Amino acid sequence: MVYRTVYEDGYVDYGGYDDGGTVLEEPLVGEGAVPAAPVGEQPLTPAQSMNRASDYYLVLGDRAFREGRYGDAVHFYAKAVEFAPNEGVLYLILSDALFATGDYHYAAYTLRKAFELDPGIVDNIVDKHSFYADPVEFDRQIAVLERYLEDHFLDDDARLVLAANYLFGGRPAAAVDLLESAFSQEVVKSPAGQVVLAGAEKIQYGEPVGK
Repeated sequence: MVYRTVYEDGYVDYGGYDDGGTVLEEPLVGEGAVPAAPVGEQPLTPAQSMNRASDYYLVLGDRAFREGRYGDAVHFYAKAVEFAPNEGVLYLILSDALFATGDYHYAAYTLRKAFELDPGIVDNIVDKHSFYADPVEFDRQIAVLERYLEDHFLDDDARLVLAANYLFGGRPAAAVDLLESAFSQEVVKSPAGQVVLAGAEKIQYGEPVGK
């Protein structure tokens, strides 16, 4: 079981957990403290401390993700967001980890937050296969979500997450087809759905994204 705290603004604080389901209240041994400024350097300002902390947890999250410890990656990325709450790209990265754990509801929430803060994220598409130690794992996770959506075709959260992962997985045509489905009307009306559809159409039809 994964314990999480949902705040009034919708932010989700995930406790990390290992692949065996053990809840980790704090980062793993040796990873529990954000490095301070090196000896001899000027003390960090509060803003610099926050940025350093966010970067630190981002590195831990990336390592956990590459090792297939997606639950731990969620924990670390959520901490990175906590220290830099206005960075849209961090919400996008957190959404990637939530997608990998199969938590499509909160993956959709963080995805919407990412596009709200920085809709220009789709200007720089990076194929998500490269995030995985084994790129085939991403395709497996896509297949799991596709099967889920077949059984829960009215789940707008899952539909948005699948469309976005098609877009960021090098399949813009699939994203367009999915969002043009009659079942995607509510998703396309949403700001996040519009961003994903516009980004996918620009790539599909050869127009450079962002122009």
